[in-house]
Amino acid sequence: MDKLEALRHSLDNLDSALISILSERFKLTYDVGVFKAENNLPSIDKERERKQFERIKQLAVNHGLEPEIAVKVLRLIIDEVVKKHDKIQEIKKKEK
Repeated sequence: MDKLEALRHSLDNLDSALISILSERFKLTYDVGVFKAENNLPSIDKERERKQFERIKQLAVNHGLEPEIAVKVLRLIIDEVVKKHDKIQEIKKKEK
C-alpha cells in the first residue's frame, strides 16, 4: 500500500468512527426530544446551546482544530436535532 492509499485508509476509518458516533448522538437526542415533548418543554434551549458552543470552541482549540469548523459542524447538528424535536412535539400533540 503506498503512502496515499494508507492515508486514505486512515481517513476512511475515521469517517466510519464519526458516522458511528453521530448515529449514537442522534439516538440520544431523539430520547431528549421525546422527554421534552412528554414534559411540554420547548425544542430549543438557547442557554444550553450557548454553553455547547462555548464548550465546543474550547475543545476545538484543545485539539488543534479551528473553532469555526467545530462551530459549523455543531450548528448543523443542532439544527437537525431541533427539526427532529419539532416533529416529535407534533406527533405527541396528535397523540393527546
